[in-house]
Amino acid sequence: MNKLFNGIIFIALLFSACSKKPVIELPITTASPKALEYYKKAMEYYKTTDWPEGWAMLDSALLFDPNFALASLNRWHPDPDIRTKNRKKAYSLMNQVSSAEKHILKSNQFGDAGNSDSALYTIQKLVEENPGSYEAYNALGLIYGGRNELLLSEKAYKKAIELNPDNYEAYTRLCGQHIMYGFYDILPEEKRDIDKGREYTEKLIELKPNRAHGHHFKANSYRQTAEFKKAIPLYDKAMQLSKGTNSEAAETYVSAHNLMFSGDFDKARERYKKAVEIAKNKKDFSTEGDIMNYITLSYLFQKDFEGALDNLYAMMENLESNKELSEAEYLDMATEAERRKFLCYAHNQMEKEATKSLLKTIELNEKLAVLMQDEIRLKGHQRRKAYLTSWNDILFGNYQSARQNLETLKEIAGTFQSPTAFNGYYRLMGMLYLMEGSPTKAEELFNQGGWHTYFDYFKALALKANGKKEDAKEILSNIAGDNFSYLELALVKVLAQEQLQKL
Repeated sequence: MNKLFNGIIFIALLFSACSKKPVIELPITTASPKALEYYKKAMEYYKTTDWPEGWAMLDSALLFDPNFALASLNRWHPDPDIRTKNRKKAYSLMNQVSSAEKHILKSNQFGDAGNSDSALYTIQKLVEENPGSYEAYNALGLIYGGRNELLLSEKAYKKAIELNPDNYEAYTRLCGQHIMYGFYDILPEEKRDIDKGREYTEKLIELKPNRAHGHHFKANSYRQTAEFKKAIPLYDKAMQLSKGTNSEAAETYVSAHNLMFSGDFDKARERYKKAVEIAKNKKDFSTEGDIMNYITLSYLFQKDFEGALDNLYAMMENLESNKELSEAEYLDMATEAERRKFLCYAHNQMEKEATKSLLKTIELNEKLAVLMQDEIRLKGHQRRKAYLTSWNDILFGNYQSARQNLETLKEIAGTFQSPTAFNGYYRLMGMLYLMEGSPTKAEELFNQGGWHTYFDYFKALALKANGKKEDAKEILSNIAGDNFSYLELALVKVLAQEQLQKL
């Protein structure tokens, strides 16, 4: 029986009730119909960010077919070593799958190597060979989004919806262009349309009313416009729908964000701690770490570096005492905690402590790269080392050293084929020129580096120095009014509020 499934399995055509047109799905190669069933369930969980449930389904798929390429590709793991091995296993199976899957695998392989141009070309070939496939256009939209070519991304997703009017993934990504939600590719503030975003959230809720995802997205739209009370019942609904699932901790901590930005920091931290306990009970160490990082940010949003650092030291103690983490997991999480310590010390102008944490960050990250024996990881480590060292130099006025490290960063960036490869270099160079008293050159470089909340704060300072006070005010107002919890914002939100009072 299995031989009948060996090679390519074509998923049956589905028919849209509203358009009556066949919805064509790309072929999937597997030796097992049971593996295919689990894979399809996993992808449904992924659409609504129910990651652990999706991982469990992929594990089941791989039990039935260990050589299931797409299952290996999509099996994310908190251990970066296992994660990389899963993807390499998928790439090793490239010659055993359909042409469409081969394009998908090749594009991901190029993306992993930092070659976004070749990744895009490969997906364009997928679309060319499968012009009636909504999944091909979804993949195209995703590639364009990662390249910050968001108008092209939008066009691809809209075409995908034409081909499948119930295309949840495309609606999600279009929604994420206008409403902040973690990792989706969002437009710059001035190009977002909150009403359009809310229309997309309604479609998400219509398509999957019993999943937390759409309600969470709609709640975020109200947090984005500082309508915190309107967000509360939607976050409550998301928590209710996630009760007992692996997403319960995530939905709980997101509701804490809403409390924090409404001004109730104490109640927010209580909610964060509740989310930590939920994650601990499920032994979800990755989510527990995420929540502890959000607690750190809650202190930074109050410019309380001492509170942030106390929390980071507590995180490090927890990591060191957790014997259930693999070495790679520990190194990955410890590197990030140490990096945040470095940034706290640096932005509190504590040079000795900042330098110590910077060196520890570099040491931990190098250990991880060596442990994984992965060339891409080692290359990424060198890039990160040059970036963080340059940043540290600029913050403490070591401008000559910064220029030397930025030259190294530029050289490494030049080995990546992507329109965003030099963004970090341009942003740091802009910051350097600003600190050296050359705001005109700084403005030019910030423009080359593209939109970025943290560096946009310094761009606003350059604009102010160049006499463009209204432009500066617009940027500072956007930063001051941002109600989402991420490190880049936490470092500059209070500063932006203070600068606005001076304009």
